Amino acid sequence: MAPRWAAIVVNYESGDLLAECVTSLRSDDSAGAPEIVVGYCNTYVGENGEIEKISDEFKNNLFELLESYSSKCYRNIMISYKDLSQHDYEHLLRENNGCKEQKDQEKVEHDLTVIGVFGIMDPL
Repeated sequence: MAPRWAAIVVNYESGDLLAECVTSLRSDDSAGAPEIVVGYCNTYVGENGEIEKISDEFKNNLFELLESYSSKCYRNIMISYKDLSQHDYEHLLRENNGCKEQKDQEKVEHDLTVIGVFGIMDPL
């Protein structure tokens, strides 16, 4: 099963855009969305709000946290984003078929910044 993505694009008055990517996959599925999405990320928001490079230590801590959530039958969700100027966003759309198809979206979904990951109870 492929991860489910939701993209939210915020257009600021300054002309800048913020594209947020939210992923979710049931913890009992064979592939874990946050474990996959972290591969598209190269930075994360640190404890003090600073943007930091993703390290092996970060990934190990993340995977341990996700495993603890999964062991409690939680649904794991990761939120990540990518800052884009209006110009860059329009260029990405033009160059990638408007990002209408999965193959086009995959060309854009990289260099993301992790905001956070959390687990929620799913009664289903």
